[in-house]
Amino acid sequence: MVPPLPYFNYGPFGVSVFFLISGFVISYSLRKKSRSGYLKSRALRIYPTYIACSVIMMAVYASSHAYWGSEAQIGLSRFILNISLLGSLFNYESIDYVNWTLSIEIKFYLCCAIIYSALKNAALIKVIAMPFLFMAVTVITSHFQIGSSEQGHFSFDALKIELIYVSYMILGVLINFFYEKKITSGKFIASTIIVSLCIAASWRIGPQANQFIGTGVNYIYGYIFFFVAFLLNKHIKENRVISFLSEISYSFYALHSVIGYCIIRWMESMGFHYLYSLTVAFTSVLVISYIMYITIEKKSIKLSKKIN
Repeated sequence: MVPPLPYFNYGPFGVSVFFLISGFVISYSLRKKSRSGYLKSRALRIYPTYIACSVIMMAVYASSHAYWGSEAQIGLSRFILNISLLGSLFNYESIDYVNWTLSIEIKFYLCCAIIYSALKNAALIKVIAMPFLFMAVTVITSHFQIGSSEQGHFSFDALKIELIYVSYMILGVLINFFYEKKITSGKFIASTIIVSLCIAASWRIGPQANQFIGTGVNYIYGYIFFFVAFLLNKHIKENRVISFLSEISYSFYALHSVIGYCIIRWMESMGFHYLYSLTVAFTSVLVISYIMYITIEKKSIKLSKKIN
């Protein structure tokens, strides 16, 4: 079921909420941690689980190609850049086609390390200067057509796209400042408008200008949804099922695309109905995600919390 809203799409809508959540909680990740400790803890939180999931994903990918009698076409360099989450910056396609959001997450963490003190002290001018700087980079590189689309060469287009979403995550940071009463409502509204204008300008003249309306409006919907949930947070009760799904969501995210697609395609080739194939694929990925959570992700989270 799709809400009766112009251009509504669950994909970008869901991603927008995910980005806002990341921006909102980053202040908590910085608490009681040095700049280097913060980066180490973030790396420990992200990479062990993603690398393990990528190995499983590649095993399924290779098995699927062997089953269908086709040749797997993923080289070592592409695989390494994929698990490092840097592939997009060098014009390499994602292997699972969903980790582009995680790649942006890593860039966001690096940007937060740069403005570490500003985030801890809610130094508003320094925080909103970052989206303004990103807009300037987009304008300059677009005007002079700087960059290359050749594989293995640095891609300014990919960087400009990712910086748009990093700027969007700053909106989540601003909501956190407001929630923690670090800034007044007036400063919150003014800074939100400034950052939003920077995002709009960067998007309108950047590589994804053709998606400015169709995709961009879903980020507006996502912001409204998140902000309403933020206002109603005291009335939202914890749900065990949702809490469980949230715990394994990262592993599920890293595993679902390739494994889910391979299972569905294989079962449909055996004559099973799509909905039945989808149910089996979802359940299988859910079980694998839970195993991944208790064996790797949970332990890496525990270790990351010990880093100061």
